[in-house]
This record gives sequence, C-alpha cells and structure tokens, in this order.
Amino acid sequence: MCENNKLISIIIPVYNASHYINRCIDSILRQAVCEDDYEIICIDDNSNDNSREIIEEYVSSHSNIKLICHNQNRQQGAARNTGLNAAKGKYIWFVDIDDYITDNILSWIYERDIFSGQVDIFQFNSISERLDGSMFHEDYLEYPLNMSGLDLLKYEKDNNYRNRVKATWSKWYRCDFLKKNSLYFKEGVYWEDVCHTLNCFIHADKVRYEPIIGYIYVQTENSDMRGKQNWKKFADSIRFCIDCTTIIDKYVTEIDLQQFLLQPLGKTLAKYKLILHDLERNDLLSISNSLSEMELPILQKYFNQDLYSWLSNKNSLLLEWSK
Repeated sequence: MCENNKLISIIIPVYNASHYINRCIDSILRQAVCEDDYEIICIDDNSNDNSREIIEEYVSSHSNIKLICHNQNRQQGAARNTGLNAAKGKYIWFVDIDDYITDNILSWIYERDIFSGQVDIFQFNSISERLDGSMFHEDYLEYPLNMSGLDLLKYEKDNNYRNRVKATWSKWYRCDFLKKNSLYFKEGVYWEDVCHTLNCFIHADKVRYEPIIGYIYVQTENSDMRGKQNWKKFADSIRFCIDCTTIIDKYVTEIDLQQFLLQPLGKTLAKYKLILHDLERNDLLSISNSLSEMELPILQKYFNQDLYSWLSNKNSLLLEWSK
C-alpha cells in the first residue's frame, strides 16, 4: 500500500525528452502550493540524450523531485508502474513529459473538498495544443458528477456522451485503489492506458468529475500518436481492441452498455484494416506473430466477421494487404 504522506505523487515517464522537460516540470513547480504537499517522480526509461542530466539538476534544488532510472528501455507502461511502486502520495497523477499542467490546478483542487469519501478516480478535462500553438478542446459536461465508475459509463451511454478524455493523464487515481485491484499498466506495448483506464472505471466505487481544465495535451510530430506507423504500433492497436473487449465481456452485463463501449473499438478495427496497406509486406509476418499471442476469438463474439477475419493468420493479412 502507499505511504500516503503526501496528497499527490506526479509520475512522469521520460525518454529522450530533453526539449520538453523544463516546460513540463516548471508547470508543476510554479503551482501555488507548498512543495512539501506533493512529489514529482521522474522515471528515465534509458534515454540516450541528456534528459537524465536535466532532471538531476532539478533534483539537486527541489527535495520533492525524485529520479528513478531504468537500465534498459521498457516503454511507458513499465515506467508508470515503476513510479507507482515508488509513490508516497495518496493520489497518483500520470503526466506525460511532452505535455504540461494548467496554472493553479493544484491549488484549485487543494482548496476544495474533492476527495472526501475515498474518491477512487478524480476526472477533469484538458486542452489540446496544436503544432502551430493554437488551442482547442471538445465540448465537455459543464456540471460535476459523483457516482461509481460503472454508473458513470452508463450515464455516458444514456446521454450518448463520448467527449470525456479517456487518456490516463486526465485523472487522479487513489493509490491504494490501484494497488488493491492490481491496476497496473501492461508493459512493453503502445496505447497501454486505453485498457487501463477502462479497467479502472469498471472497478471504481466512486468517481468524481469536475468541469475544469487541468492539463495541456501537446500535439508533437514525433509522439506515439503522430509518429511513423510501424508493425508494432499496428499490432498493439489490435491488442488493445482485444484486451478492452475481454474486459467488457468479463465485467459488463448490460447489452446496451456493451454496445456503447464496443463501438469505438469496432471503428478502430475498421481503421486499421484500411491502413494495413500503408505497411511494408515484410511487416505482415511480425504482425501475424504478434497476433498469434492474442485472444482473437473474443472478437468473434461481438463484431461482424469483416472486422476481424482478416486478422486470422499471415495469409489473411496478405490477402487484405494485396487488395
């Protein structure tokens, strides 16, 4: 269990991020709260630039900043798990190093009784910063919500509301809630937070939503989302569809809610069926080998055959790729 001698542990995976470190960490340090009330845990995932040296300078002048170094690159999920295991805060905030937090978000939260009654997840909103520096955000709910995670998913289904930010950085998680339910991130994969977030909401007894902006998501050219597509990203996109479907199959019994949660997964399968053609033929074997380790049959239970049959083996991948 977490030591809970601070309210919040801000966990930041770092990999070759020297251009972004100052903006991210400075956005936290300039918050109008005492540094003794929170900690920043940076996990260097075996960077080969000077990211580690930059963070060490912060560590030398701020007692609430800790640096943990991986001796090999293990990807973001493993870095987040390392930070979670080292955390001393009652709540956890996973922040990405190329993003930053809004001014005074910590003091806004600290001044309100947000966490009474053992809130498992505190959800808020974000702004996206485009490559040209302009800002935009979706239309968010304008009123607070307090309910279980499953009830919140049902509420979203009943109101056909899909604009809640799904990314893990738009939430604070109660540390003991994560550990008690073994809600760690899958390691060595891309998009690890998609299934993690869904799993957390399903297990949460109490979720609190506040209509505030707490995070700036920066669209960077070389991010996992916008960087060059490769077979690993492709396979892991199929993986999270399978893993999320498995979670829904296990925990969600209401058919209407199942369909609501499965719809974006079906769209993802359809999208990747189309962009399969963008990959090289040599990538197909790697994708097929990766898919062979996944529980593909779960897709047959919920999706039309045309959304999953092309994933069956190398030959079906080649046939689809050749069209």
